[in-house]
Amino acid sequence: MADKNEYKLSVLPDGLKILFISSPNIEYFSMAVSIRSGSLNDPPDLPGLAHLCEHMLFTGTKQYPKSGHFYTTLAEAGGDANAFTTGILTNYFMEIPINSIKRTQLVDNFTSFFENPLFKKNGMMLEIIAIEEEHALNRTSKLKILYYGMKLVADDSHPFTQFYTGNIESLYTTPKKNGIPVRKRLEEYFCNHYTLSNISLVVQGPEPLDVLQKQVKTKFSSKKPVISSIHDFAFPKHQRSKCLWVQNDTASCIRIFYSVHCDDNKPKLTLFLRVWTTLLGDEARGTVCEYLMRTNLIVGLTCHVQALDYDEQLLVIDITPSHRGYLRVSSIAQIILEYILSITDYDLNSLGVVLEEKSNQEKTSYNFRESQESCMNELSGIAET
Repeated sequence: MADKNEYKLSVLPDGLKILFISSPNIEYFSMAVSIRSGSLNDPPDLPGLAHLCEHMLFTGTKQYPKSGHFYTTLAEAGGDANAFTTGILTNYFMEIPINSIKRTQLVDNFTSFFENPLFKKNGMMLEIIAIEEEHALNRTSKLKILYYGMKLVADDSHPFTQFYTGNIESLYTTPKKNGIPVRKRLEEYFCNHYTLSNISLVVQGPEPLDVLQKQVKTKFSSKKPVISSIHDFAFPKHQRSKCLWVQNDTASCIRIFYSVHCDDNKPKLTLFLRVWTTLLGDEARGTVCEYLMRTNLIVGLTCHVQALDYDEQLLVIDITPSHRGYLRVSSIAQIILEYILSITDYDLNSLGVVLEEKSNQEKTSYNFRESQESCMNELSGIAET
C-alpha cells in the first residue's frame, strides 16, 4: 500500500535535526539517534575509544545510575535496543510497544544517555571485555577480513588505517602501561563530539505529529563540536591501483572497490552510486554479471556502497569466483573495468533516462514497501542520512 505516514523535519537553531514520523498503523514507538562521530575520531593513542563510548552509554546516567536498569526495564516492556559504531557515525536505536506503561520512563532513560552518562569506572572493564569478544568474532568474519584488507591498501596517513574496534590491549593494557586515563578521555570524547549540531534524531509512533513532539525531550549538550581534522582521502586520486592477497581457509572471494570523492551534492552522488550497484549486480542478459557467469569465471557477484569518510564513499564489488575464475583474477577485473567504461561512454541523455528510472524505482519501492512489525532498523538507517 502507498505511504500513509506523515513527516515533520525540524532543525533547531543550535543545529539539532529531528525527524518526526506519524505512522497510524504501527505497533511500536521507535527512536534512533545518530552521532556524527565515530572511529575516525579515535585519538591515535586510544584506538577503539568511540566504540567504548557507545558501550558505556548503556551502563548508567545521572538520572538512571543503576547498571543494567535500562535493559531490564526494556525487556520487561517487550522492547528492544541496540547500537553500532562506524568510522563516521555512532548510532543508537530502540523500540517499545505503544501500549507499554513504561514507555515514558524508557524514552526519558534513553535520551538521558546523551545528556549526562556516568562512565562508571567499575563497569568499564566489563564493556572492554565485551568489545574484546566482538574483536575475536571479527577475526573470523569474511566481511571483516575483507574490510581490514582495504585498510592495508589505503593511504598510510589516513585514520582509516587505524584499528577501529578496540580490544583489551588497546583500551586497557597499553593505556595502563602508558598512564593514559581512559575514563577521563572518554568524558572528553563525549563532551567534544556528542553535541547538538552533531546529532540527528528520528522519532516514530502512531500518534499525530504534534503529540510526538511533546513526548520527546531533548537536553543534549549545546557545546560546539570539535571539528574533525580529516581533509585527505583514504584512497587519493593519484594513488595507483593495488592488489592484496589474503590467505584464508574459507571460500575464495575477490573484492574490487572504487573510491568516489564527494562534492557538495552528496544526495545526487548517492543516487548515482546506487545506479552503479544495480548495473553491476544485475544478472540480466547482456550485463557484466551475466557474462562472467556464462563464461564460468564467477559463481556470484554482489555490489554495495560503503561510506568510508564524510567526503569519500566506496563502490564495492564482491565476487565469488569459480575455480577457473580464481586463476584469472586480472581478467575478471579487466572485464568489469571495460564494462564500466562502456557505460560512461553513453550519451548523457541515455544516462539521464537510467537515473530517472532508478529514482522512480526507489520512490515506488519506499512508498509500497511491506509493513514491518519492527521499524527500529529502518529508523536507524534514516538517522544516518
